[in-house]
Formats: sequence, structure tokens, C-alpha cells
Amino acid sequence: MKPGSAPVDDLGRRREALSRAVGHEGDAGEVPVDGGAQRPVVIVASVIFGLVILLLGAAIVVTYLAYDRQATRVDVLDERTRNVAAENREIAGAQAAIRSRFVAQSRSIDAAIRTARSSYDGGFADGRRAQRLPAQLAPIGRYVARGFLVPLELPVMLRYETPRIGPQGDGYVLRWSNNMALFASKGEPLRVWTRQAWPGARRQVRIGARQVTRLVGPSGVVHAWREGGRTYAVQAPRRLEELSRGLVRAMR
Repeated sequence: MKPGSAPVDDLGRRREALSRAVGHEGDAGEVPVDGGAQRPVVIVASVIFGLVILLLGAAIVVTYLAYDRQATRVDVLDERTRNVAAENREIAGAQAAIRSRFVAQSRSIDAAIRTARSSYDGGFADGRRAQRLPAQLAPIGRYVARGFLVPLELPVMLRYETPRIGPQGDGYVLRWSNNMALFASKGEPLRVWTRQAWPGARRQVRIGARQVTRLVGPSGVVHAWREGGRTYAVQAPRRLEELSRGLVRAMR
């Protein structure tokens, strides 16, 4: 050993020991980091995040289900509304048909009432006319109900004679012994008489309220006319023309 080296070595050893002591003290002041202490925090955060996601999903599902249910209700209400509208249209159509039938039936009833009233009035009037017939003309009373005119009053020269009464096609004919005759027909046209006139021997005359055709032909003087869809003609010798005019006035 060299003189003076022992103190130097001793000093070195002390410094090294002090450095170790200081190093150990520094190590003792640090807090060691443990990975196992951080795991619960991560788990809790994951659970919370999962719960949030689950709640959001549940909210979305609930919202969808509510919307779907509401949409279904709306569809049902729309369908009911359409059905009610269709039923209302059917009811309106049925009511219109009922009103139409009611109006038609009312018109038919009114027409039937008018017809019955007219028939009653006409029948009553016809009955009254038939009662007013002179006794010798009673057999032609049935023609009154068929709408024919009849002489309700005979001129004086004809009152005391019963004429020959016979059918004339679909009408009747009265013939007196003085060669006078009264013809009544439904289907016979007026020209059957007018064509018998001699040339220039036909003209229109008024007898009472009636416009008739006066003509002269081989059978004498004839007064013919159409009334109520029927043809009438009074035929007489020319000397009895005034009597013929009286018979025309008596036709009712």
C-alpha cells in the first residue's frame, strides 16, 4: 500500500455507499403502477356504455312499435272511414230510389184518382144523359156509356114516332119513316159522306155551337161532322132540312 492511498479509497467507498443510500431512498419514494387496479374502471365504463346503447336501442324499438301501432290505428280508421262513406253512399242511393218510387207511386195514385174521378164524373154525366133520352130512343142508351152523342130531345115532328134502331158498324143508326136518318160511327171517316156531294154542293155551316159540313147529293141534304173521335151524319130530304138541323142541335 502506497502512502496516502488509504484515505482516498476510503473516501471513494463512502461516496459509493452514499450514492446507493440515496438511490434506495429515491426508489422508496416512487409509487409503483399496478395494471390490475385500472381494470374495474374500464369494466364500469364499458357497462355504462353498454347500458346507454341498450337504452337507446330500447327507446328506438319502443318508438318504432308506437309508430307502427299508431300507423295501424290510422289505417284502421281510414278503412272504417271509407266503409262508412261507402255505406252512406249506399244509404243515399237507397233513399233516392225510395223517393223515386214514392214519387212514381204518388203520381200513379194521383193519376188513378183522377181517372176514377173522371170516370165517375163521366159515368155520372153519361147516366144523366141516358136518363134524358126520349122513351122511344131508350135502346141506344148503351151507346152513351161508349162515348157516343145521342139526341136528347127530338124535334116535334119526330116525337111521336119510334124510329127503327139498328147497329151501324161500331155505332148506331136511327131511321124514320119520312126518310130521315141519323148515323153515328166510330171508325167511319168523314169523307164517306163528303164524297157523296154533288160538285159545288158542299160547304161549312154552323148549327148552334157546332161546325158541320152541309152537302147535297143523291140521298138529299146531309149534315156531317166529326166529334170526340166519332163521325155523325143526319140525312134528310131537302124539304126537311130544317128538321135535320134541329136533330143536329139535339145531339149531346
